[in-house]
Amino acid sequence: MYGLPKDIDLRFLEQNELQNISVGKYAVILNFEAEITMTIQSRFVCSVDERSKVVDEKLPSSASGMLALVGDRVIKADGCANGTLKLTFSSGEYLVVYDDDPNYESYVITRAGNTVVVV
Repeated sequence: MYGLPKDIDLRFLEQNELQNISVGKYAVILNFEAEITMTIQSRFVCSVDERSKVVDEKLPSSASGMLALVGDRVIKADGCANGTLKLTFSSGEYLVVYDDDPNYESYVITRAGNTVVVV
């Protein structure tokens, strides 16, 4: 739970389409264009329509709310010093991932040759 560096530039996520989602017992893996992957192992919130949100800490069932995001593009990627990451998608939906466990990695973002790890 060390957060993100203050100077982190997450714009490389923007304009990339979420192509598929893989779900495991302890992780959700988002696969984007441009060889970008995000492995989530922490709590997250995903909007599923304009009026409701899915907030569920139990994997793998919590990942079902993300399926509507497949095929959408990230239009904005924001990171906070506390490690919270918010991705806003072209559909208006969003995904917020929290860095909230001091014992485990919360999420890992990898793009060709460059990895951002939040611990």
